[in-house]
Amino acid sequence: MKYVLDTCTYFWLVDDQTKLSDPALAAMGDANNSLHLSAITVTEIHRLVRKGKISIHAPNGLEEWFHKGLTQHRVTCEPITLAIAHAAEMLPAIHNDPADRFILATAKQRFSPGESSRQTQSCRSTRASPSSADANDRGSNKGFSLAPPSEP
Repeated sequence: MKYVLDTCTYFWLVDDQTKLSDPALAAMGDANNSLHLSAITVTEIHRLVRKGKISIHAPNGLEEWFHKGLTQHRVTCEPITLAIAHAAEMLPAIHNDPADRFILATAKQRFSPGESSRQTQSCRSTRASPSSADANDRGSNKGFSLAPPSEP
């Protein structure tokens, strides 16, 4: 199975796996699955750090933090192609956040054509941002679902 991780999922995978659900951890830990990330997540995490919304221990910079996380968790960073940029703008108004639109378009453009939705799924956070997680609420709100992308 191929999974495209949203920004929260990737952040928590690398920085605090206690915020991930057991099904998400199992799917991401299964060597038979492949994990993917839209390049927009790099921009989004830089922006969240810059605005003080999240804190990352990255003494050697965010670039190294990303490389280490990608390598350690076997995640492939997918580029934003012309087709993905167009697809992001052609999505119905289900997401107003441009980053979410790029993540969904990446899943659809890179993995959905020619494959059934059972072969490609997205790991998606149900929370709006990594900063919205309350440390005291970890036990009851591990807000992740594994859902196939909608058909075009």
